Amino acid sequence: MILAVDNGWQLKLWAQSDAEIVERVEAALRVRAQADAVLLAAIGEVEARGLARARRASSTRAWLHGAHQLDPAEASMLVRTGTSLRAGFQETGLAIAAGEVSLSQARVVIRSVTDLPDDLDPGLGAAAETLMVGHCAVFDPMTLALIGRRLAECIHPEGTQPGMRRSIWNGRRPRTPNAA
Repeated sequence: MILAVDNGWQLKLWAQSDAEIVERVEAALRVRAQADAVLLAAIGEVEARGLARARRASSTRAWLHGAHQLDPAEASMLVRTGTSLRAGFQETGLAIAAGEVSLSQARVVIRSVTDLPDDLDPGLGAAAETLMVGHCAVFDPMTLALIGRRLAECIHPEGTQPGMRRSIWNGRRPRTPNAA
């Protein structure tokens, strides 16, 4: 992959057909999602092992910001997403690793499932994840977020009550969709 990235930007794109250019963009987006999957898995493991603190950083977010010059908001997003994927969003993790789901789409899937009611049957959580991942093939992150909100409304028609929104998105551990 590194060789392909090293040499990929040097290609004479002007000499390629329209179909080749479109194919190159699609392949690059798949590789980008796969690279994000590798990064998220590694960041989730750094967080789980407390490796950032071992490197004298106050948190994984701070380590990513200080040692790797990531924007603090991006670093926070990567830690939240990597931690969620490690905590049980297996189908989402597999989809991003396959290059079928973008990082932005994965974030929406995770948020949509973790925003469901706490007392939801675990099988419904897994079904919600499956449904949302399936929609990633057709819908962009903004539309997925609308679908996720509509899903929550269908599951809990009375609306979101205080205390129903939970997860690491607002400081608490996420519910794993594959929990027994």
